[in-house]
Amino acid sequence: MDVIPLTPYRLMLLLAYCQHYTPRFLPARCLSATHLRRLALWLDQPAPRLRTARDHPLLAAHLVVAHSAGLLTAAGGHWHLAPAALDWLAADRLTQIESLRLACVDEAAWQAAADTLGLRHTFNLAFPAFLAQQLARLAQSPPPDPQLAVWLEPAGDDVWRLRLPAHLPLPLHFHLLQIGDWAETGKPPDLWTGSGYAIAAAAQRGYSPLRIEAILTAATDTPFSHTQRQQLAAWYGRHDAVQIQPVYLLQTRQPAQLADILAVRRLRRHIVRQISPRHAIVAPSLIPGLRQRLRAAGIPLLAADPVPAPPADSAADPATLWLGQRVLAEIGRLLPLPIPPDHHTEDALAAQLTPTQRAEAERYAGQIIAAVRTAVRGGDPFYPAERPCDPALLAAIETAFAAEDTLEIAYQGLGDEQPRWREVEPLRLETRGALTYLHAYCYTAVADRLFRLDRVLDWRPVGAA
Repeated sequence: MDVIPLTPYRLMLLLAYCQHYTPRFLPARCLSATHLRRLALWLDQPAPRLRTARDHPLLAAHLVVAHSAGLLTAAGGHWHLAPAALDWLAADRLTQIESLRLACVDEAAWQAAADTLGLRHTFNLAFPAFLAQQLARLAQSPPPDPQLAVWLEPAGDDVWRLRLPAHLPLPLHFHLLQIGDWAETGKPPDLWTGSGYAIAAAAQRGYSPLRIEAILTAATDTPFSHTQRQQLAAWYGRHDAVQIQPVYLLQTRQPAQLADILAVRRLRRHIVRQISPRHAIVAPSLIPGLRQRLRAAGIPLLAADPVPAPPADSAADPATLWLGQRVLAEIGRLLPLPIPPDHHTEDALAAQLTPTQRAEAERYAGQIIAAVRTAVRGGDPFYPAERPCDPALLAAIETAFAAEDTLEIAYQGLGDEQPRWREVEPLRLETRGALTYLHAYCYTAVADRLFRLDRVLDWRPVGAA
């Protein structure tokens, strides 16, 4: 473990922990004693009797810096990754260090974060300056060479194992911790294990099979075998094999009573599914009409209170809100999200919809997700080619191919305000419709990347700057 108290690696561990567990935020202690003790051990500063973050300044400093730098938030009563956290993990080492240093030297941001977390009196005035000095020292040290994980012999038919190196790229390390088994005690594992349970749980958090395969392939630089893909597909299939959903159950004493209700057209449209001669799953919107009909027959209805509908002046109806939740959950299956999908809210909103409304919303969700899948896979229907592909760029790439050389490109990413220079090693070209893509190893990101050639604004041989 590095002797410098605050490092990007330690911050990554904190972010990975909070993303995996989504622990509760306790205003008086920050986290429960169990989480605090485990995190202290992971930071190589064990405190077996720790009960509050105020008694562990180094751990408290990690929480304050992560909050001040906009990487971690305690909003809503739980610890969540902020949207900027994944961008920080993917940034280069000096950018990561500088963002942490700025969080230490910005006195106003430090104090605001400390006040929010209840840690104002945990540090003396010199402690943030000390951390900033240590981070500046870390920035001056040579970066470690990135290393690859190594596949080990499987421990059985249902377990994969990797030996994790000391300097695995932080984004890969972060995602491996999300899709693997976490040890309940002990230091951060140097032995990664993947099981059917862990992969299925990762799928529930939004990791798709393609994403999981990409993470393991990048971490080991070894393509998946046919057997591994089959195993991964079998594990992934477990994520929704058993479900619990809140439902409204209509129960009658005699089958004829349920048959009479089903015979009424205006009531039948609120029936989701009949599950027995005396039982049916219904939408809560059935209750007013059913109560009125039974009252005319002299039979009171014994019913739980329905799920409250949004206020009349609400900007969005339940169908719209449910559509948003459903689309977000489906996007989580394609891309890693900084927050877990809220299935409870999705189910509560679904209970307010009629079968017709539900079917219509499902149709819209399917159309949206189909378009997103196409965009993610490279069709980019929302972002057509910005300019024709320059033949001179293609010639430069072909030259780099032949010489097995690298190339510097100024690439305008979709979310970047300005183009960024990247050193890349071309691997292959691919044409998808009207767009041309370059598969390359990016030395700036220390990972394989896919570049659209119409977004390459300039290029030059390495060292020509």
